[in-house]
Amino acid sequence: MKKLALIAMMVAAATSFGATIPMDTLELRLGGKMDFSNPQGKVNWLVESGLGYFVYDNIEFGGIVDWGYNGYDMGLGLGGFGEANLDLDAFIMPYFAMRLQYCFGQYYRNTAEHNYILWEPAVGLKFFLSESVAIYSELYFDLATEKAFVQNDDAKNNDLGLKAGVRCYF
Repeated sequence: MKKLALIAMMVAAATSFGATIPMDTLELRLGGKMDFSNPQGKVNWLVESGLGYFVYDNIEFGGIVDWGYNGYDMGLGLGGFGEANLDLDAFIMPYFAMRLQYCFGQYYRNTAEHNYILWEPAVGLKFFLSESVAIYSELYFDLATEKAFVQNDDAKNNDLGLKAGVRCYF
């Protein structure tokens, strides 16, 4: 089974595209995350969408909107982001992102007493399926102005997790 997975990865790498994202390119993203450890026994999910513009080669700025639901309550996050991509001339592109959002709605106030500002640095990888489509996976660190995250029955103002999704370039 391991050999089959290795062969599949090698075939994908051989047929993939090298990527440099040039200036004046638009990026449309759709992704999110799921959390199976909701204190109420429900599944939390968050869908994130954004539109970015590359001001320089591999340097992007844009806006994001996310919508969360925890089985009972919904919430909305609005903000902006900046992203720097590392061009390896391969089908894989590492990146570093910084996001700043204002989070409101009962989904976000499930633990926090008030709406809050969320700062989210992230590192990730884009896997290009074609010149204009990539799937991504990233590791993020959330830092909120309120104690907004439940960890082992304690309220904390930080969280760590994974996001995944798809990005299209125009």
